[in-house]
Parts: sequence; C-alpha cells; structure tokens
Amino acid sequence: MQDGLLLLQQKGQPAVLLQPETGEFRQRLDRQFSGWAVVRDANSWLRLGADGQLSLGSPDWTQWQPKVQLRLDHGDQWLGPPVLSGSAVYVASARGQMQRVDLNTWKSRRLPPVKHPLLSPQAHPNGVMEVSADGLLTLIREGSSWVQRFPGQGNCYSREGEILARPCVDDVGNIYLATRPALMSWDVNGKLRWSKALSCTSPVRWHQQSCYVVDGGPALLRLSDQTGAVVERVSLPARPSGQLAIEKQLLALALANGEVLVRSTP
Repeated sequence: MQDGLLLLQQKGQPAVLLQPETGEFRQRLDRQFSGWAVVRDANSWLRLGADGQLSLGSPDWTQWQPKVQLRLDHGDQWLGPPVLSGSAVYVASARGQMQRVDLNTWKSRRLPPVKHPLLSPQAHPNGVMEVSADGLLTLIREGSSWVQRFPGQGNCYSREGEILARPCVDDVGNIYLATRPALMSWDVNGKLRWSKALSCTSPVRWHQQSCYVVDGGPALLRLSDQTGAVVERVSLPARPSGQLAIEKQLLALALANGEVLVRSTP
C-alpha cells in the first residue's frame, strides 16, 4: 500500500492501483507488460519485466527509465516480484538463480543458486530469505549468509496442497517456519531457538510476541515466540480454507465451511 492505494496484480494480469474506499483505478501498467511492479520509496517504483529489464518509475507510473538488463538461462523464468532490502533489490528464478542489484550503481551480480526453490524470495530486515523444497532455509545477506535444515519435501505442504513453509519474521529478525510435523524458530544468525512438534495445517504468523498457527484438530494455536509453548488453543468448527490474516489487533481466518473466524489479539 502507498498513499492509501493498493497495488493489486494477479498472475498473467496487468498491475493496477486501487482506491479501497471507492474502487476507483487510479493508474495501471500497460496491458502488454508482463512482470511485477513494487514500491521502492515514496518517490519511485521498480518494475521487473519478463524479459529481465529492471526499470525505475515515477510515483504516478507515467515514466519508466530502464536501469539494468538481467539475464536468465534458456527455459528459465522469474519467480515472483523483486524484493527490496536496504540499498539492494533481489530477484530469483524458478530454477533457483538469484541476482542482486545495487540500487546506487545499478550493477548486478549473481549469487549462489538455491536448488528447488519453493517460494519467491521473502523479505527480511537483513536481506532476503529463500526456502527450498529440499528442506533448506537460507538467509542471504551481505557478508554472512547462512543455511539451516528443516523437514522438507512433502512436509512443506498441507494435505490439501497449500504451502506451509512460508517463513515470517518478528521485530528483531527472528525467523519462524511451519511444516507439517513441526514449528521452528531461528535467530538472525541462524541458531535454532526452539522446535515444537505440531501437526501444522497453516503457515505461521507472528504478531506482538506471539506465533499463530492452525493444527490438525483443527484448532487455532497461540504460542510464545520465546519458547514455542502453547499459550492458547481455540477449537475450530472446520479446517482453514485460507491463510491467517492479522491487522492491528484483529485476526481473521476463512474456514472451509464458509465461516470466517474473527478474534482480537492480545
């Protein structure tokens, strides 16, 4: 969201800026454009095209200035939008190729590849996170990246096929990751803080010193972010049909029976 506007983009569709109160479209990318647009700062946007061209845009999207041309191996394609971290932007491909672009010099360099990436890069205060279906969590940062293992392959998914292994980060950079048999947490330097045996059926969310995840009960669990101990358990009438959403002091979860659970958070 920027200046009260939402940036929306569905796969294969043009990106649009939407005024939530009125539904009015303020601006959109050319329908012929295939790629992603993300906010760089209050005065500019970044746009990555399917052809690998990274451009800098004005706030109203009327002017786009090509900055660098990124290359992919034959048959590869970009995996998700570019991710900003500090003075750099990271882009990844479906085959695990990772590139870092310095936003001051606009020079790019390739980073060590990630085999079998499960997701597009995920933002972290110190860099970006990559999750491999092989059960590898990587924090990529300047000078001191690290890799840690977790239960991979089929454990990355719920029985309905939803990706569970979507990492989230707290306000000091600790990382939390749910898999089918466990919920795990690492500190910013890659040290395992705790691992809790759980039958997770949703990705984990962090909010104000607590972790939230749905287990196979089904039940919504609130856990201590310091120890992984279960603090609260709320039984659900049906399994979840979407991801947990937390906004300010409200938590919402869509259920498979058509109901939506809405609760206040501590």
